[in-house]
Amino acid sequence: MQTTGNLGLKKPEGTDLVDIADLNGNMDILDTAVNGKVEKITGKQLSTNDYTATEKTKLAGIATGANNYTHPNHTGDVTSTGDGVTAIAAGVIVNADVNAAAGIDATKIGTGTVSNAEFGYLDGVTSAIQTQINTKTGIVDYVRQPGYAATAGTLSAYTATLTPAPTSVVEGFGITIVPNVTNGASPTLNVNGLGAVALKDQKGVAYAAGKLLAGKPYMFRKVGTDFLADSSGGAGDALAGDIRAGKKAATDAGDIVGSLVVQTGGTVTPTASNIVKPAGIYDTAITVAGVAVPAAKVLNDTTIAGVTGTMAAKTGLTDATSSAWDGNYLYARTPLGGYTVQGGIAGQADIRISAAQARADTNIIASNIRNGTWIYGVVGTLVEGKRMATGTTTSSGSETFWYVNNSTGATMPSVSVSGLSFQPRVIFLMMTGGGSSYTIYEDHISDNYYAKSVKVFNWYNNGYDSSVVQNFKGDTVAYSNVGGFKMPVVAGGYSYAWFAYE
Repeated sequence: MQTTGNLGLKKPEGTDLVDIADLNGNMDILDTAVNGKVEKITGKQLSTNDYTATEKTKLAGIATGANNYTHPNHTGDVTSTGDGVTAIAAGVIVNADVNAAAGIDATKIGTGTVSNAEFGYLDGVTSAIQTQINTKTGIVDYVRQPGYAATAGTLSAYTATLTPAPTSVVEGFGITIVPNVTNGASPTLNVNGLGAVALKDQKGVAYAAGKLLAGKPYMFRKVGTDFLADSSGGAGDALAGDIRAGKKAATDAGDIVGSLVVQTGGTVTPTASNIVKPAGIYDTAITVAGVAVPAAKVLNDTTIAGVTGTMAAKTGLTDATSSAWDGNYLYARTPLGGYTVQGGIAGQADIRISAAQARADTNIIASNIRNGTWIYGVVGTLVEGKRMATGTTTSSGSETFWYVNNSTGATMPSVSVSGLSFQPRVIFLMMTGGGSSYTIYEDHISDNYYAKSVKVFNWYNNGYDSSVVQNFKGDTVAYSNVGGFKMPVVAGGYSYAWFAYE
């Protein structure tokens, strides 16, 4: 702030605060300066009552030429030249700046018609005003003039110290802080020890951790019980890949430029392979072509394109309903449905065909299958090459006459067997009930009498060993034909094991 050269009147500049006390001080200085002046009388320079002999003597004592003084030149709001003329630029002091009691018209100052005495008075006024200003206590108004401070404290409990110190944190209290550390969750600010106040964003939401960065300025206003951000500023945790390519956004980390590529939509037709649409922003629609799904051809535990199948899912063994043989292929009719591996075990059949269904070919009978072989539930009886049969039977109790030749013979019991499918050529009978007799028949071994003969052996022990061999004709009473045989044996009513060979 500038002051006048004589009275020291204070002249506020455009950036200074104008205090009414300063203006009043200027007026008081002017009033005091003017109070000692006499009224100017027309045609007179000084009143004869005020010009004393002492003053006349003083003037008489001034040496000749004593007024030859070169006054320094000054420029600016107040100007002076070597001839002693002093002027204040027009508009620097206005009537409102001068106490009415001083009797000075400010317009005279602008035109340079104020006398030196009047300037002296004004200089005193300005000096007094300056003195008052120097003794004034600084104004504390953090509503109109927000404070500024770098914080201390912890990441969730900041502290700040302002000078001059406020006595309270009132509504509208403004402060700009520079955090000493990036904030934790729900931070607070304590100004000059007046109490912790919650720091929140402009919407009144408590800050999450990491929102207030260390070393960055943030301005807040006291609203209600909280310090609210004076402006929303950048917010969010978006990355460049979250924003359309070329577009800018303000985030907690600063301004970022998007890199998300703009893609073109279109129609997607499903195939058996994956169809991958590239990542990005689609400005045109993506149409997925509809798929016609026949429910009857889809398993009932499967849904395709929103359609649930109606075909029965066969998960276990399923019996065939019927079978047929066409001379080349065996056909099995199965129930409708979808068939999967039974129980999830690979290699097991899903369709079960019974033995009877497998024998759809009428040629699958026992006589066509090798003897002892099992095919689809049928055991074969076919003997390839020479056939044989065996069994046991009991000899008859009655006796039959057996011919040795055409006229002679012997009476003996017999063994009869029927049901054979061939004509035996060799027959062997052996008593199994405790005796020791045998019968042997052969149609191609001859004795002294006939080509077909029957030999009966009997061995017994009656104190000494002996045996009897009897020969009979094998084509009379004794016989062998297709279907069975009849042979003589030693004893009746006994069990005999028999063996017949083709």
